[in-house]
Amino acid sequence: MATLEIVNVRKSFGAVEVLKGVDIKAEDGEFLVLVGPSGCGKSTLLNSIAGLQSNDSGEIRIDGEDVSNLHPKDRDIAMVFQTYALYPNLSVWENIAFPLESRKVAKKERRKEAERVAELLHLTDYLDRKPRQLSGGQRQRVAMGRALVRDPQVFLFDEPLSNLDAKLRVVMRTEIKKMHRTLGTTMVYVTHDQIEAMTLATKIVVLKGGEVQQVGSPDEVYNTPANMFVAGFMGSPSMNFLEGTLRQAGQEARMDIVRPDGGVVALVLPVGEALAQEFDGRKVIIGVRPEAMVDEESETKDGTYQQIDWPLEILEPTGADTIAVLQSNLEGGEEEMVARFAARTSARPGAMVQLNIDISAVVLFDPDSEKAIYHAAAPEEAGKLVHLHPARNTAG
Repeated sequence: MATLEIVNVRKSFGAVEVLKGVDIKAEDGEFLVLVGPSGCGKSTLLNSIAGLQSNDSGEIRIDGEDVSNLHPKDRDIAMVFQTYALYPNLSVWENIAFPLESRKVAKKERRKEAERVAELLHLTDYLDRKPRQLSGGQRQRVAMGRALVRDPQVFLFDEPLSNLDAKLRVVMRTEIKKMHRTLGTTMVYVTHDQIEAMTLATKIVVLKGGEVQQVGSPDEVYNTPANMFVAGFMGSPSMNFLEGTLRQAGQEARMDIVRPDGGVVALVLPVGEALAQEFDGRKVIIGVRPEAMVDEESETKDGTYQQIDWPLEILEPTGADTIAVLQSNLEGGEEEMVARFAARTSARPGAMVQLNIDISAVVLFDPDSEKAIYHAAAPEEAGKLVHLHPARNTAG
């Protein structure tokens, strides 16, 4: 096992700055997932760790040693790519053992190590087959085996499941998680799929435009997002956003929300007196996860739900529940909200529905900075968030 530190790493391609002073640390045995949209810099960062490209500045440290100027083969890392890149003329065990052959390890010992790794990856029955005789998932396991046999300090994965079908991706996610639990090796995994990030990671790094937006556990980035980008990117379906005006009411605040049809509804939020005073009369954005926005037929927890009426556009039955699509009130009118209704809901498209909103799960954002100012899941942080992102004098 090893710690991995990325210290103020910058990288530009011509006039385009792809990495803008990235700082990340993975502790011994952590499963670190780099997630973000295309072009956010995650693969560039992984290539920097691997030594496949040089940085303009900053350091890559493994167990405290700066390896930025070391050749990839001298960094004691192993990488699994998006494409399997197997040798078609070699058998499974020969593909797995190939890194050992380049190290002049005897054939008998290579076979023994390949069998050990194959057992871990459930490939024992396929050792003498050629890659063309394997399924996509089996080929990806062979590619992982080739990395495993090296017993490196750090494993790197560059979107290894993106070429697999949806069902196989689920199976392979489980295999990778089991492998990490068994080996306990530090792993860095790149993906644009937030579900992969949530299910695999012990620590998630959300990137946008070459900058780190948030670092935290899956629970932290999901329930206490640092800003609207993280809130909207993490989760499928993503977080819903509604705009309203905050009005102080003692230690609580009332949020007046104008519906798309012009009607006004209100929510009472226990945000604390300091935040209520700071944002009194200001526009704020409330974020609500789909599972915290349900209909009257859904099970709700006593005392944490408040009800508002809202126009319903579309219902999409999924069997276990029903996805409800509702129009957001954000400026522009093109945003939609998604709620999770009961499987046998009585709601009908085109009518007004009663939305139950779980106040214990909402997040408030400053519409100017788009940064979080209040997490219901961590209300004690509200004062700190306001201090970091003071309100502007835009009271109306």
